Amino acid sequence: MTDMNHIARPYARAIFELAKEKDTIEDWSSALDQLATYASDQAVAEIMADPQVSGAEIVNVFQTLLGELANDYTHNFLLCLAEHSRFVAIQDIAEIYEALKSALENKVDVTLTSAFEVSDEFLETIKSKLKKRFNSDIDIKCQIDESIIGGAIIVAGDLVIDGSVQGKMQRLSNSLLA
Repeated sequence: MTDMNHIARPYARAIFELAKEKDTIEDWSSALDQLATYASDQAVAEIMADPQVSGAEIVNVFQTLLGELANDYTHNFLLCLAEHSRFVAIQDIAEIYEALKSALENKVDVTLTSAFEVSDEFLETIKSKLKKRFNSDIDIKCQIDESIIGGAIIVAGDLVIDGSVQGKMQRLSNSLLA
């Protein structure tokens, strides 16, 4: 999450409370995921950055892109973002919402980044150890980033375990320069 966290958190919490009240947690999850995807699209980002495009026009673009996920609630949410010029926070709102959803479901989302594809056996070992540590179900998403050279980086909520070769080299460099 970026430094937009302090702006995004109240929006995410408000949406989450509404979703719990209306029993639409999954619908909002899908809608926010779509909005975050669209907001990161270059063409949509250009529209959002264009000072000649009004907030209402941007709301209409998003509502159209949402298709069947669009409703009065998403429309009001987007209008609120437009009124306060907060479209740039959509991705962070979606991330925080998903974290709130995972906490409700007693689930921890984990991202495992490695230089190479990891075996199913390794994933199960990591999943088992994290399940014990967090006392929650674990959902692991894997990413490959060859720049870390070897090892792995595990991100689970606020916990970051950097066992990458790149991370170890950076820590060694920092200690030598200190």
